[in-house]
Amino acid sequence: MSRTYELLCVGVGEGLVHIHHTDVQRSGVDMGGAMRFELRNLDWVHEHLQRCLQAAVFAPIEHAGGGDRLRIAPGGAETAPFIILRNRRSDPLPHAGIYMLALSPDVLMQLLAALRGLR
Repeated sequence: MSRTYELLCVGVGEGLVHIHHTDVQRSGVDMGGAMRFELRNLDWVHEHLQRCLQAAVFAPIEHAGGGDRLRIAPGGAETAPFIILRNRRSDPLPHAGIYMLALSPDVLMQLLAALRGLR
């Protein structure tokens, strides 16, 4: 799929890291999404996304911390790989729900730089 545009926004509020990924395809469909996780899990997320980016092959990894149940897994094909970051925030926590981002290596590098700025 070819893109029309792509944008990544990262910030902190209410003790949470907020990520919004916009990935608009030529068809007009936005393949991006949102992610929320507790600030206390920032170091784990950053460290493991970095490791996964550097590894040619990796198994899914999980982490439970506070109200977050985080998972990082490989996705895509050999010709178009991506890394999936998923979080399940339990009720009645603020911003409870299931979040998932599928990021290409290029966008993941941008995200890692933005997360580094929050540390």
